[in-house]
Amino acid sequence: MSASQVIHLQGIGGNLQAIAAEEIKIGMRTCWNFSYTYDVVSIEPKGAQSLHFGLRSTKDGHVWYKTMRKSRAVVAYWPRVTTAGQ
Repeated sequence: MSASQVIHLQGIGGNLQAIAAEEIKIGMRTCWNFSYTYDVVSIEPKGAQSLHFGLRSTKDGHVWYKTMRKSRAVVAYWPRVTTAGQ
């Protein structure tokens, strides 16, 4: 699945563009219900159809591990890099 999908997350107004979990790369940021965001810190294969992700919370820095099917629609994007003082 290379085309993006539109999905709705709880606690966020409107619909968001999502991509397949297999298209996510290390360094991307994922967004979940109620605007919780996590940075992708690791990706490992887990069987033929699944991936095991290491996700670091942008709120407290804790790393969580989540297994997702490769075809699962996930809101993921490259975070904007800002330079201090600009």
